[in-house]
Amino acid sequence: MAGQSRFVVWPDGDDAGARPCEELSAERAAERRAREDWLAGEETWPHDYRVRDEETGTTWVVGVTVALEPTFVTITAHEVSMPAATHVLWGGAAVCRDPRLRGLPGRWPDGQRWISLRDVASGVELPIDGCDKCRLAAPSLVAEIRQIGAPR
Repeated sequence: MAGQSRFVVWPDGDDAGARPCEELSAERAAERRAREDWLAGEETWPHDYRVRDEETGTTWVVGVTVALEPTFVTITAHEVSMPAATHVLWGGAAVCRDPRLRGLPGRWPDGQRWISLRDVASGVELPIDGCDKCRLAAPSLVAEIRQIGAPR
């Protein structure tokens, strides 16, 4: 259907239970997942779901409860802010590939900073608030680049 977005939805606190779906909004995606959980025997309502937009990376916490028919109605929805962190920047993108960190760093969400991969390769330590994914990926990326550039 036109206008639908791709989302990943999971019960809040159960990252392993994430499932993809296509819906018009994060709220509709959470309601669809709630309907599936209700049919599978979930009996605890209201229930919070995490919903991540696959294109933008934006994550929401969406509260859903059962209506009388049964149907599912969103009762709350708010965007989950990105925790402040320093990211490793290489080739115009953050090494962690978070879709919220596209384009110029000036357009990144509040609290997001960057350090260049060249600085990391030169031995500059990532600040203590560094992005964990960038921190893990940067050393292997530096090693790959050095291997490609090494004379044979």
